[in-house]
Amino acid sequence: WDFINCNNNNNDNNNNDNNNNPAPAVRLLQRAHLAREKHIVLETRLDADDGLHKDFLQRIQSMALDSLHPSTNKSWMYWCVGRHVQWHASLSSHGSLRAVHHHSDLCVTPGITVGMAIRMKKDNDNDDVPRYNHDKLYKGLKQQEQEQQKDASSACGGTKDENECIRFVQGMVGAVRSRSVTSAGMKDIGLSEEVKQKLEKEQPKLWTLLKRDFFVSPDAVQQTNYHLLDHVKEIALDNIRGQCTRGHSCKKTSLEQLKQLIQ
Repeated sequence: WDFINCNNNNNDNNNNDNNNNPAPAVRLLQRAHLAREKHIVLETRLDADDGLHKDFLQRIQSMALDSLHPSTNKSWMYWCVGRHVQWHASLSSHGSLRAVHHHSDLCVTPGITVGMAIRMKKDNDNDDVPRYNHDKLYKGLKQQEQEQQKDASSACGGTKDENECIRFVQGMVGAVRSRSVTSAGMKDIGLSEEVKQKLEKEQPKLWTLLKRDFFVSPDAVQQTNYHLLDHVKEIALDNIRGQCTRGHSCKKTSLEQLKQLIQ
């Protein structure tokens, strides 16, 4: 696939340019839909304030070719990040990094991927793919697996030996999550001084990992951290506007935290 640069003259609210040609993003979307007829389709979630390991998508694509091969008879499959790192904005110049070990039954939002087999598009049964919030995805699919196995079948299709519908991507720190005022859920925002001191020893190792596997520059992180601190009220207001809208978090505690930041 070719990378398409967005034209600065395009209006975000207009799908066509001055010559009535589709905007670059629309053309990319059109090509994606055409590809669905002959290729396995993968949809991966990534919020603007998170990141994925440089090899994550390649790993997912390789796993999808095996899991959704016609011989498996599967219609769809989910994958989630195993381990990840959290970046906490703070008063320190670069913020703090925190390694988070694998949750056995929880999918974090960055990297959630659903794959659909070629025959699925032909059968027009995309609506049969279950959808859950990220914190309920793994448990929900495992429950479906158990229920279907009673009927000697699989929720996502598949043979008797290949009936797993969701897997964690292991062998890498798959994602980095930003825990700052940009977070819709506002979970784990702000670390106590005691926790920061405990994390101090692992900072050099985690920053090396972030630069090597995510191409994240410490200097760029420093600029981002200062920007967040300088504009915390404006960002909090913008976050409030996005609360409880379609596809976003809706927690009373989040609203209270954001309002406190503004005050």
